[in-house]
This record gives sequence, structure tokens and C-alpha cells, in this order.
Amino acid sequence: MKKRDEQLSFQLPKAEANFTAVPNYFFENLLPDITNMSALKCYLHLMRKTWGWNKQGDWLTLSQIAEGTGLCTKSSYTGMKWLEDNGLIWSIKGGPRGREEKLYFLKSEETEGFEKLVKGGGLDFLQVKSMIRFESDRTKYKKSVQRGSFL
Repeated sequence: MKKRDEQLSFQLPKAEANFTAVPNYFFENLLPDITNMSALKCYLHLMRKTWGWNKQGDWLTLSQIAEGTGLCTKSSYTGMKWLEDNGLIWSIKGGPRGREEKLYFLKSEETEGFEKLVKGGGLDFLQVKSMIRFESDRTKYKKSVQRGSFL
């Protein structure tokens, strides 16, 4: 990592393949309200890990978030907590004690119905885990929601 007094030097590649689309809504409505730099870095990282791979959610540990954002683990936790407390993301946690896993989602029109099912008790952790693991792309997710089948 570069020292603070060194200037970053880079040139973005041409916008073709291997890009994560960021909706204009983010820049116009969300960005002005994200006052926590850790939260901003975490949000962009989560966007890359989900939408960048055509997934609705992703299993991420704090150390993975820290590595992907350049933050320390504590700042990663603070950023993710800020995002969740302010309604920009949601998560589900489960698994054996001491080895819990956390699945993070961006709050979006696509995940709204799924979030209601999970938080309303319509799906438990193991059902969500199997659905996300085997149906990670948007098309399969949308079909599952329409059919009401998640296993």
C-alpha cells in the first residue's frame, strides 16, 4: 500500500467487460447521505461482490471485507453496521456457535420480497443458505421468487 504522501497513479480501462454497474440512483440519492467513509468503502465492496458477480447476496467475513476495502477489521465492522443501521443493506446470520456465517444483501427492489420472507420467518437460515449457494444469479433468483420455491 502506498504511503499517504505518495500520489496514486492509475488510468481506468475502457468501460467494456469486467465492470460493476453502479446505478445513477446511488450517486444522486445515496452517496450524499453516506457520511461514514468506512461505510462507503464497504457499500462499494458489497456492490462489487454481489451485483458484480450477478448475485443477490454474498457470504462475507469481516476479514474479507477488510482485505477488499483496505480497512482494518474494526473499521469494516463499523462500516457494515452503519450501512445496516441506516437501511442500505441487510443480512442474515446463522450456523454453529463460534462459526456463524453472515450473508449480506444490498437493499434493492430485487431483494425486497426476499428480505420480507426472511425477516418474517418464512425462510430459515439453512433454506437461505442452500438457495443462495445454488441459485446465485439474478434470473434463477427471480424465478424462485415468482414460483415461491426456495429449496
